[in-house]
Amino acid sequence: MTYIRYSVLIALASALLALPNAVSAEAEGDVFSSPEIGAALLPIAQCVVAESGGHTSDVIAIAHVLAKRARQAGVTAAEMARRYCRIHRDAARGIDHVRAHRRWILELVWKPVQPQPASWPGGQWSQMRDAWRKVQLLVVLVATGELDDPCPDAFHWGGHMDGRPKRTGPVSCGATRNLFWSRPGRTL
Repeated sequence: MTYIRYSVLIALASALLALPNAVSAEAEGDVFSSPEIGAALLPIAQCVVAESGGHTSDVIAIAHVLAKRARQAGVTAAEMARRYCRIHRDAARGIDHVRAHRRWILELVWKPVQPQPASWPGGQWSQMRDAWRKVQLLVVLVATGELDDPCPDAFHWGGHMDGRPKRTGPVSCGATRNLFWSRPGRTL
C-alpha cells in the first residue's frame, strides 16, 4: 500500500472521529452495531489497546500479527487475541489476575457509543473514548484488508522488558512502540 493511500485512510478515520455523533446509536447495519462484528473484533481491539495504548502503527502491526498467527493455528483472530494477549490470558484466570489499573480495557464494548467503563482509573474519558473509536476503525480496516501489513515477516511482538523470543529475528514495522520479531525460515 502506498504511503498516500495509508494517509488517506487514516485521514478518513480521523474525520469520522471528528464528526459529532458520527455513528448514531439507532443506526442499523454499521460496524459498531453488529453483534457479529463485535464478537469477531472486540477481543482484538481490546488486545491492541492493552498492548499499545492505541498507538496507530502498533495497532495495525499487532492486528496483522494476530491474523497471521490465527491463520497458522486454524483459529479466528479473536481467539488468537484471547490466547496470545496478556490481558485476555490474565482475565481467563480470573479478574483478580488483571492489574487493577488495566481492568477498564476489558469493559470496553463494541457499540456505537462507548460509555465510560466502571473501573476507568480517572482522567479525561472523552480523549480515551475517541482513541478507542480510532482503534476500532483501524481494526476494521485491517480485518477487511484495507490496510496492508506493514511488516509481513512479523510473528511476535513485545517490549524490551519481554526479551527476544527464541529462534526469532528482529523485524521493522515502522515507527512502533513495540518491538516485532519473526521466526526465520518459517512460512507465514
